[in-house]
Amino acid sequence: MKKMTSNNVKGAVNVGHLLEKLETEYSFISSVLDRVPLIYSQDTEDASDEDESQKHANAVMSKSGNATRANTVEELQERLDALKSKSKPGMKNSIKKKDLETKLRNKKKKDDRNSGPHRLKRLEKLERRKHEMRMKSAESKHEMRMKPSEKRPPEQKPSKPVYNSEGKMVFSKFDFSDVGSVNDLKKKKKETKDPKKILEKLKEKKETLKKLKDEGKDDKVLKMVKKEAWSNALKKAEGIKIRDDPELLKKSIRRKEAQKRSSAKKWASRESTIKKKKKEKDEKRESNLQNRKDSKKQKKRAAAIKRGRIVPGF
Repeated sequence: MKKMTSNNVKGAVNVGHLLEKLETEYSFISSVLDRVPLIYSQDTEDASDEDESQKHANAVMSKSGNATRANTVEELQERLDALKSKSKPGMKNSIKKKDLETKLRNKKKKDDRNSGPHRLKRLEKLERRKHEMRMKSAESKHEMRMKPSEKRPPEQKPSKPVYNSEGKMVFSKFDFSDVGSVNDLKKKKKETKDPKKILEKLKEKKETLKKLKDEGKDDKVLKMVKKEAWSNALKKAEGIKIRDDPELLKKSIRRKEAQKRSSAKKWASRESTIKKKKKEKDEKRESNLQNRKDSKKQKKRAAAIKRGRIVPGF
């Protein structure tokens, strides 16, 4: 009750306070509501500005579209000079100037490419490529048409024989018909490297030459010597070692005999060592078997003594 009375006393003050609050709230709400149409009006203004700018751009484009396009470098140069000669070039003039400069550069490059040595080089390249393509296609067609039997290497024609003034066939001064043939290879294979046999052959040759000299057949001796010399020369050219020195052959025989003797000694010692080792192994095996038998017998005897079957000492 006391509180209510105090509120009634201060009634006038509270109403004023409420009015103030209401005014502040009203002003806040009105400000918020005022902002809504302002935003809408800003959008409409922006849209109108955009429309104006679009109209302006269309007008510029229509003007530029109506203008004739330069066909040659000279026309572009004239237009550039006209833009440069203007006293007060604006933004549009500077843009036009740059466009014309770029067009002029491109036009010059194009003209350089299409004229003079550059054009000739390009044409030559194209012709070469065309020719290569034609050749490849022709080769492929030819290969496709050819049969497998036709694809053989060309046969070599035999060389024509040469004749002298008398009408006889001319051969080499020396007869090399057997050299490099199958018979020659067989001979090479049959040739021995045994110094004893080579020494025997040399002795036989010497004896035959001596006999021919004694008989007075010097021409035959010369022919045989020449033939031997030529065969030795050919062998040397082929890289074959010639063994015609009897002293060296005797040395090699002695060396071989010494090697044989040493190898025989080594073989004998090896055989003796092998036999010795084998004998030792056999003896060891026999002794091991005997020891095993003796140990088994002793074990059996000990077991029998334990059981009382055998009395020790009897």
